[in-house]
Amino acid sequence: TNRGSNVTIADVRYNRGWGGGMLIANAKVELNDVEVVDNKTSNSGGTVGYGAGIYAFNNADITFRNVKINDNKGGNNGGGMWLADGNLTAYNSQFNNNSASGTAAGLHGYPNATITLYNCEIKNNSNTSYGAGLYVRENSKAYVINSLISGNKSTSANGGGGVMLYGGTTVYLISSTIVNNTSTGPGGGVYRRNLVNNLEIYNSLVAGNIQAS
Repeated sequence: TNRGSNVTIADVRYNRGWGGGMLIANAKVELNDVEVVDNKTSNSGGTVGYGAGIYAFNNADITFRNVKINDNKGGNNGGGMWLADGNLTAYNSQFNNNSASGTAAGLHGYPNATITLYNCEIKNNSNTSYGAGLYVRENSKAYVINSLISGNKSTSANGGGGVMLYGGTTVYLISSTIVNNTSTGPGGGVYRRNLVNNLEIYNSLVAGNIQAS
């Protein structure tokens, strides 16, 4: 849809170019046994939109149970899901095989997002800039619990294969596995960049990741 046009509902402005599959704002949403797959953002209006699978913002409070955010293709930033100014709690869910011609192929929290993952997968996502797998930025937090982040690939010298922290964030890796992610730039496994980013790792494996040099 045309990113150059908008619609306003209950004083919230929705850009028609955001969210190829779903666009969520100012709402409490639960998805159970749902697949958001094979969506894309277009270049209608001359500029490609954000968040090919799901774009959620403006105090969205989202819960996933057995949800698949897979095989979505973003022509700009955000392949699988982009969460801005909201909360996501996901159980037994997937963010796999998404792509982006920009940042954040798998799951993106930016800004002021809180992401909590239990028994989830972020696998085989690919992009051309920062943060191929899980990318948290600007006052965002992520709790990654008993989850797998694997096979994600960034082809940019900017860096960030598996997990990326940028601009004042906090990430907890708890009983999780970060393996076989690659980046043409720095930080094949986990990359911290810009301002103070806090990383705490407990009972987890970070191994077999590759960066350029």
